[in-house]
Amino acid sequence: MLSIWGPEGEYTYPRSGPEDVLTLIDVGANIGGFIVWARKWWPSLTEIVAYEPADDAYMLMLHNVRGMGVAMYQGAVTTRQNVVLAVEIAQPENWGGRFAADAPTWPADKYLPTVHPRDLPPCDVLKLDCEGAELEIIENYPHLSACCIVLVEIHRGAYLHPIHDKLTGFGFVMKRGNLVADDCDVRVYVRGP
Repeated sequence: MLSIWGPEGEYTYPRSGPEDVLTLIDVGANIGGFIVWARKWWPSLTEIVAYEPADDAYMLMLHNVRGMGVAMYQGAVTTRQNVVLAVEIAQPENWGGRFAADAPTWPADKYLPTVHPRDLPPCDVLKLDCEGAELEIIENYPHLSACCIVLVEIHRGAYLHPIHDKLTGFGFVMKRGNLVADDCDVRVYVRGP
């Protein structure tokens, strides 16, 4: 599982020495692979909070990070209401983002529990792999100025520049950009210089 993230994986970046990071929020934690990698990349971590909306991925994450002291929440982090998984409602046009918003006509059991970005706790490292909700989270996360590192997988090309501009405006420097698909770019931002 570790090989996809490091030491040559998508979230590694050049650094001059160990970083003293204590807290990590993983939005779009999937099956927990990044969390396992992060424990090795930042041995100083003392608190990890993970969010994952998909049932199958969440259940695997429960198993994969068991005993690692991770606070896990099943839900989508978004500012939107009435959120459903796009794969659940067969909307291939939304599969570049795994959930579709404002779908009030779908059965109630399809709606995901949601967490507003303003309700996320402070952290040193913010990792976003949330299928199209990255920009709205960055724009609404009140603790962004206190973060040291933001790792973001950007799923919609139109968001590349707004996300970059927002993060550099907060004093972050892009340490790595890695186009992994036509509509997906993985970027690592570290607080300047």
